[in-house]
Amino acid sequence: RFAIDGTKVDVTFKPGVATGQRLRIPNGEMEVTIEPHTRFIREGNDLRVKEVIPLSTALLGEKHPVVTLKGTIALSIPPGTPNGKILRIKGQGMPVYGVENSRGDLYVELTVNIPTTLTDEQRELAEKLRDLGL
Repeated sequence: RFAIDGTKVDVTFKPGVATGQRLRIPNGEMEVTIEPHTRFIREGNDLRVKEVIPLSTALLGEKHPVVTLKGTIALSIPPGTPNGKILRIKGQGMPVYGVENSRGDLYVELTVNIPTTLTDEQRELAEKLRDLGL
């Protein structure tokens, strides 16, 4: 609800409305401006997000929790995933404006967390990996 020239107007937005889109309202139209999200970057109906994963997950692969607009899901990270790899999750993006039950995709860019300090045990294990050619 907002006021135009002292007149209160109720506006209902359909899911998926985007910045720059024009909506008809009583006595005219309005241009929508959407504030950027703190976590997701919108590209049309698709979303992008950066996710940090442990080195062990990148090497061995496993499920990793990823927050989406609809909740947290377990994303399968394949073994040997390189830093910067982008994985697509179908249907976890923005709703398509005016199209019921249709959503864009979520693209997850993975950043492998390389530890800056190691415990003695971690250092020993890393040295074993090195000695094995990894």
